[in-house]
Amino acid sequence: MLDALNECLQISGTFVDENQVRSIVDEIKLVITASSSRKRERAERAKVEDFDAEESELIKEENEQEEDVFDQVGEILGTLIKTFKASFLPLFEELSSYLTPMWVTMWMYRYYDTYLPFLLEACNDENSDVRQAAVYGLGVCAEFGGSVFKSLVREALSRLNVVIRHPNAKQADNVMAYDNAVSALGKICQFHRDSIDSAQVFDLCH
Repeated sequence: MLDALNECLQISGTFVDENQVRSIVDEIKLVITASSSRKRERAERAKVEDFDAEESELIKEENEQEEDVFDQVGEILGTLIKTFKASFLPLFEELSSYLTPMWVTMWMYRYYDTYLPFLLEACNDENSDVRQAAVYGLGVCAEFGGSVFKSLVREALSRLNVVIRHPNAKQADNVMAYDNAVSALGKICQFHRDSIDSAQVFDLCH
């Protein structure tokens, strides 16, 4: 079903409206929640006294099927990102709370060429919700992106600088983006201290 949904999205493109995208995201949340529930059930099954090799093999197969589900979810997210770009970021941020940071990072690696360039651009989008989601994503990339993110540190700091130093950064509409930007800056300093320009960071903090 998820494969079919992804094919429909690829064919329909931007003809899919905002309400339909929201419905798709809500359904993905249900898929992820159900998957997490099944994972917990399997963990409980593995604890019982009569757990044997046959049961172990069955659980292994079920885990592999679950991985396929998450692969399909990743494909759908990739299609939505490619199709709707920055406008999808707030929904992506919303979805990311249903996923482990490691899964999100693996997804980012997979769609690196598509995701990160427009993520950086979206950090300075006119829409505050898009900015908020973009700088949040930048923080996740900084924390878990490792060497892949290293080459982008300078540009990331430049983008965050615009958000943090904006004259209206702490107004109600912008404060969440500001807070996420400060958090992302902290993660860059923590995880990429060897790649940062101290003068650039000093300017951000003053």
